[in-house]
Amino acid sequence: MTRYSENEIFFMKKNIRIFCFFFVVLLVLPLFFASCENPPEKTEGISETGETKTGSVFLEDFSKTAESAQTEETTPTTKEISEEDAEWNEALKKHSFEDGLVWLVDFANSHPDSKYMAEALELLEKIRGDSSYSEKYLSEPTLEKIDEFISKFPGHKDIGKARQQRKEFSGEIGEMIKKGTIAAISAGESTMRNIIQIQNKTDSKLEVTIPFGTYFAANSGNVQNMLARREKSFLVKPNQIGVSYIETACMNIYKDAPGEKSYFTVDMLAEDSRLIKLLKILDDNNSSYEIAQAAIWHMADNPGKEAILEALVYENGERAITQSDYEEALRLVALAVD
Repeated sequence: MTRYSENEIFFMKKNIRIFCFFFVVLLVLPLFFASCENPPEKTEGISETGETKTGSVFLEDFSKTAESAQTEETTPTTKEISEEDAEWNEALKKHSFEDGLVWLVDFANSHPDSKYMAEALELLEKIRGDSSYSEKYLSEPTLEKIDEFISKFPGHKDIGKARQQRKEFSGEIGEMIKKGTIAAISAGESTMRNIIQIQNKTDSKLEVTIPFGTYFAANSGNVQNMLARREKSFLVKPNQIGVSYIETACMNIYKDAPGEKSYFTVDMLAEDSRLIKLLKILDDNNSSYEIAQAAIWHMADNPGKEAILEALVYENGERAITQSDYEEALRLVALAVD
């Protein structure tokens, strides 16, 4: 057996202690650094209710609170706009003054208590007094431009001027024939309506009105003269011939009914004619053709009941004008002669 001296044993023990020291250090250091990197799992905090809760839960709640606070700070507050504000802003955005005044008038009428009423009325007054708008439409007038101005700018200071200018492009058929802007001829079709042809002699579109009482005088003495029993207006293009149907009634019960070969010249009855008054009454009452025809024959020729009842007969031999039609016709004639 090997024997060691006391000195050797001393140094051996010393080396062993040094070795153990470094071994412990090497074992503990990693654990120390690991504990520094990771927070303790159960650091306690105090809740709002006074109860304790773990550190991880506490930190989680704090992060949510901070996130919420940050969202509230960075999100801008949207100010709600009232329905009235929205309508006014939309109206101003959608319409320009070139669109006219109708939208502005509609807004003022539909929002009488609006806080924008003063502004709306100020705009209305400004535009209605501005001649630049009327100048655009009326400096070189046509029927289309005049009608557009009248419809777009109600209440404008130059509306009267526009209506006066419109007379150059429109009117009753008799007046326009006299002025020489049109020529007209009518052809018969039946006892109920005529065909009228109007020649426009100008370079502008014209509006021609066939009023109550327009008188179609037959070119043949054997054919009944006719009366327009409805008022009608229609447009005729520049230098063109316009054709339209006119609802009529016969005037002379003892003459022949008009046909396709019957032609008429156009004239007007006097304004104070009782026939014109009768035609207006018939139109106001929306009278049937049969009632109107009986009334006109009665006023024009007064032939008696039987002659009127027998004047119009269907192909099957049945009378077109009935006893009740005749009685209603007499009632309306009485209104016209009062």
